Amino acid sequence: METLNEVARATAGQPLGQHLGPCLLVKALFFLALMKPTDPARTDKRLKWHYRRHLLMEVLEQYERTGAVDSARFPTLDGFAAWSDTAGPW
Repeated sequence: METLNEVARATAGQPLGQHLGPCLLVKALFFLALMKPTDPARTDKRLKWHYRRHLLMEVLEQYERTGAVDSARFPTLDGFAAWSDTAGPW
C-alpha cells in the first residue's frame, strides 16, 4: 500500500490509503454478489462464499465502528473453515 500511496502523492497530491476502508467495503460487496454458488454439490464454492460473506460483515462492522478497516484482522480461508466447521456442511 505504501508504494501506491507514494505514486498517488506524486501524481494526485494525496495518498490512496485514506480511501482503503470504502474500497474494501465495495470490494467485499462486489465479490459476494459475483460468486454466489448455485450448485449445492460444490462445497468448495459454498465455503468460499460463506467466507466472503463473513468478511463483508467484518468490514461493515469495522467501518461502522471506526470509519476504517483493518484487513490484518481478517481470518484466512483455512482459519475460517476451521472456525466455522461446526456451522454445518457447505
